Amino acid sequence: IKPLDDGFFGKGIYFSLFSDYAMWYSEERESNQILLSKLLPGKSYHCTKRIDGQSCIPGYDSHYSPKGNEIVVFEASQCLPRYILTFECQEAEDREQEG
Repeated sequence: IKPLDDGFFGKGIYFSLFSDYAMWYSEERESNQILLSKLLPGKSYHCTKRIDGQSCIPGYDSHYSPKGNEIVVFEASQCLPRYILTFECQEAEDREQEG
């Protein structure tokens, strides 16, 4: 896996609580997979703006983005990959409606 950039909210390993948010990044990399992991974020620093490429703020174990869409951990030992989820995207008009 290659980094997309230096990291808007720190130079670390990025996760999201929201599958649609993670799927957007997968699609940007032309992938149809996301990784479901358990995290040990510890004490999290709430970023109020971009802090491109910075290390973890002293006294904290992780960062989370201003809107809470992203969690950044800085040590591989803080995450436990559990499942690789493979998905297929369909346009809304292609989905069969219930009812």
